[in-house]
Amino acid sequence: MNRSVRTFVAVAVFCLVILCLSTSVGQNRKSYEVPAQIYGVPAWHSDAAYAVDAYERLMQRYTDLTERNMVGITADLGALARRLDAIDARLMALDARLAGIEQRLGSASGSALSPVSQVNQPLRTPEPAPIQPDAKRPAPVDNAPPVPAPPAGNFSPAPKAVE
Repeated sequence: MNRSVRTFVAVAVFCLVILCLSTSVGQNRKSYEVPAQIYGVPAWHSDAAYAVDAYERLMQRYTDLTERNMVGITADLGALARRLDAIDARLMALDARLAGIEQRLGSASGSALSPVSQVNQPLRTPEPAPIQPDAKRPAPVDNAPPVPAPPAGNFSPAPKAVE
């Protein structure tokens, strides 16, 4: 075969392929689609929506404030716990010293000053002394209201109204 015949056959096949592909893509469509362009319109906020947004911001700030305060309280509690531990250590030292003093003085192990001996004992209320028949009895109490205490501090009395 001749070179021109081969070129002609190749061009014919190429054109036939392009023609088939171009017609087969849009054959099944009977209507055209127009791409819709949606423009962004900002959302319309009502007064209630603004109030809800403001409330959410306020609650977020309140939550942050509460969290910061809790951190501060935690730090304060840590310092307070260290201080109470120091006080407890000093009280234990005083208790040991008091026990040593009691041993040197030779007082009984169940003395009235020892709080350890009184832990398991029930509380006793003192019984009133019997009233002697010839003793003076206290004066009866009337139902008058109590007299208020004077104010504390250096306050001057209120000025009196001129009549």
